[in-house]
Amino acid sequence: MTNIIIHGRLDLTPSISDVAKSFPGQVTPKYSAQIQLARDVTSAHRLDIADDDIVELELEGGVRLWQRADTLQADFPGVAGRGAAADGYALPSMLPLGSVRRGVGPWVIKGLKVFGIDLAGDITDIVSSKVEGALKPAPGLYRCGISSAADLKPVGKLDATKPVVVFIHGTGSTTDGSFGGLWEGGSGARYAELDKAYDGQVLAFQHRTLTQSPVENALELADKLPDAARLHLVSHSRGGLVGEILCRAMLQSRSPFDDGDFELFSAPERKRDLDALTALRKLLADKKFQIERFVRVACPARGTTLADGHLDRYLSIIVNMLEQIPGFKLNPVYDAASALLLAVVKKRTDPQELPGLEAQMPTSPLVRVLNRPGQATGADLHVVGGDLAGDTAWSTLKALVTDLYYREDNDLVVNTPSMFGGAERTGVIRYWIDTGGSVDHFHYFRNADTASRVVAALVHPDADVFHPLEKKPSEITPEDYRKRTIAPQPIVIVLPGIMGSTLKAGDNSVWMNFLALAAGGLADLDMSAANIEPSGLVADSYQRLVRYLSQTHEVIPFPYDWRKTITDAADRLRALLEQALSKAEAHDQPVRIIAHSMGGLVVRAMLADADGQKLWKRMCANPGARFVMLGTPNGGSHAITSMLIGRDALVKKLALLDFRHAYGDLLNYITRFFGVLELLPYKGTLDAYEPESWQALQVQDLAAQRGIGKSEVATSQSAGFAWLLPDADQLSEAR
Repeated sequence: MTNIIIHGRLDLTPSISDVAKSFPGQVTPKYSAQIQLARDVTSAHRLDIADDDIVELELEGGVRLWQRADTLQADFPGVAGRGAAADGYALPSMLPLGSVRRGVGPWVIKGLKVFGIDLAGDITDIVSSKVEGALKPAPGLYRCGISSAADLKPVGKLDATKPVVVFIHGTGSTTDGSFGGLWEGGSGARYAELDKAYDGQVLAFQHRTLTQSPVENALELADKLPDAARLHLVSHSRGGLVGEILCRAMLQSRSPFDDGDFELFSAPERKRDLDALTALRKLLADKKFQIERFVRVACPARGTTLADGHLDRYLSIIVNMLEQIPGFKLNPVYDAASALLLAVVKKRTDPQELPGLEAQMPTSPLVRVLNRPGQATGADLHVVGGDLAGDTAWSTLKALVTDLYYREDNDLVVNTPSMFGGAERTGVIRYWIDTGGSVDHFHYFRNADTASRVVAALVHPDADVFHPLEKKPSEITPEDYRKRTIAPQPIVIVLPGIMGSTLKAGDNSVWMNFLALAAGGLADLDMSAANIEPSGLVADSYQRLVRYLSQTHEVIPFPYDWRKTITDAADRLRALLEQALSKAEAHDQPVRIIAHSMGGLVVRAMLADADGQKLWKRMCANPGARFVMLGTPNGGSHAITSMLIGRDALVKKLALLDFRHAYGDLLNYITRFFGVLELLPYKGTLDAYEPESWQALQVQDLAAQRGIGKSEVATSQSAGFAWLLPDADQLSEAR
């Protein structure tokens, strides 16, 4: 028995919670009350309730939380006061959930309901009957009908020479619950377009998402699909994990799963998944699926923080979201979610008891398998995601979710960066991240912006409605993707300085990858290497600038290979600027350029010819255009001279890090970088493009003494190595 002390007005007749209606005849209302902030003796009430009774707390803004009575005191320490310890647990009037970064302090409790519920059997029995048992039609593969997403029919015969669309729904949902928006209202024509484009070969996979894991779901789906099927997958939420598993059929030069994957499922409690994974390896190898399209919507591909904690909180958020959708309380999905919530709270369910939920935790074996580095698949991938933003009806719920779980973009259920996870691709990954007040986990197929892009990715794959992903899925942070702007914004191109662009050799990151550089990776950047590409901006130097600019601009980072000549980068910039101008002019927006250090010289080199001048005139036609140079060495930089004789701080740190090369060897590599030589000073007393200047420097670079006590001044030669004279022909070319 638990005794709770509340302050407020107790209802004479307890009202029943909406969620309790999912268990008719099994619920006993006990108390309901309105909670007061002000506390006095006359407002105090003592409630005697059972430990396993369910308590519903209504917070400011109408958000509700549900949990067992015997967990309240541990989760929300009571208010200390006279007699409180003797009389029972004193429910606070405010809950300190998470941080108070929102600036509005703790969450105020407005109301409370207490009810008992009679549930026999274990959690899997309850979920199987009340939640997954509500799947209509039953689990299986069906052909979609034209009238609605609930109109599912037997598959019948398929033409194996033509592609087949397969819808894979999300957690605790159905085909109708996840994708119904494509059939409804103004979006209805979108499904008709799909049905026509695929000649009716549009299928839906109804499956158990709680008592079965995504691995078991994938095995079942693969078994039902024809051999060598040309698959065009569309998934929502957890369904994306099922799709990612199928994509393992197209891993390059290896079987779908190897011993390293199996090792992650070696624990005794993982036997079901291990058996399914073993069977799936053979089945995928035999079936030889071709996944030509994969539109993965809001998938927790790197897991979701929301699932990595109390299941009662996770499901409370889900139910609150469903209640915000007009008319959705009449949908069977709402009843199923409510039943799941109450069963989990009542039974104090551990995530391990529901493998379909546990698989979505960031630390789960499945998430680790799907995100193993170096595993590239030939399967297509279009990522569709979102970030709820703006002051809307969802704002209170967004604030609660942020306080409890997130410190980054999210759609209330999945962290937006997590949506980019999964296996690497041999082809280009494309993405679209929506944002705004109506963007949440359950509206992607109802919102026109994202619903139209889902269809375009399938029917018009060449349409320019997605962005190319420029980093590996495992490297994505909130600074690495662009979100849809609610209104057109100015475009700003950001150019880094010398060594400010990250470089990769093939698929391997080298600069600034400290592990690679420690292993002698600078040698991989030798000018003779043919597979070096810029991959991004150095985060420590430019991340905060990009984040700040993105609040008011569409930011286009322009990484370039700073080893090569400035004119090489200028040619690439010219093509990018032309694209940016065309886009900006269509919305009467300016293009702006911010260039740091060497980046300013890249812009000036681009403007030096007739084509560059034409672009400059186009850019300046909008009065909002700007070109800002930050520390650009227009006359060269003595820091480069210092670098080439071993006195620069960055090179010294690199020498300490690299355990493979001697200091002098590192300088020899850097001295051959054309882009570095083009930054040498040429005005004043030293013209660093004259070989004689370097010969004089080398003669002067001897041990010296100065100051009190004649202390030595460390120079390159006195430190034990000699630096290489720059090549005279290279100096001449760099000038």
